[in-house]
Amino acid sequence: SYSFCTLLEERGGPMAEVEESHIDPETPQLEAGWEDELGRPEHVKVSRLDEKKIEVIRILHRATFPVRYPNSFYEFLVEVAAEWSWVAEYKDVVVGAICCKYTDGKVYIMTLGVLEPYRNLGIASYLMRIATKYAQAHPKVKYMALHVQTTNTLALEFYRAKGFKVHSTIEKYYSRLEDSSAYLLIKNTE
Repeated sequence: SYSFCTLLEERGGPMAEVEESHIDPETPQLEAGWEDELGRPEHVKVSRLDEKKIEVIRILHRATFPVRYPNSFYEFLVEVAAEWSWVAEYKDVVVGAICCKYTDGKVYIMTLGVLEPYRNLGIASYLMRIATKYAQAHPKVKYMALHVQTTNTLALEFYRAKGFKVHSTIEKYYSRLEDSSAYLLIKNTE
């Protein structure tokens, strides 16, 4: 079983840059329960990211990503990106999250991760469907975007299956990782 304290001690890695952003005040109006219409996996509950869950998200990120994000990233999540970010719980245990931000007509997926023992249960796909539906409901969102390491074939296959296409390749995008090249993936939402 996973011990978050152990994960916190064992994980580490390079720091990531936090890009400045702003959020559009036009919040999509979706009816209550809209997330359930998207095929919620059994035993999974999803809620918005909030300040109470940020430490668990920090630990989740350390367990699932090769990048160690600075404190400013988590402050940004709470202060700016919470409207576009969701947390997944499996039987009341936080096991995954999608953290996005809105900037100038696009929703950028900063992170999407699920703890390894809970993968292949449809949790990441469900989180992606929620973010996509929310983006499509926003009148100013034209597309979604994200970066993925060029060597991460599983992630690339996952995003392609969700309608994302490789837009470009950026050499040395992850400046502190050995596999530093990334694809910029784009998905139209209009």
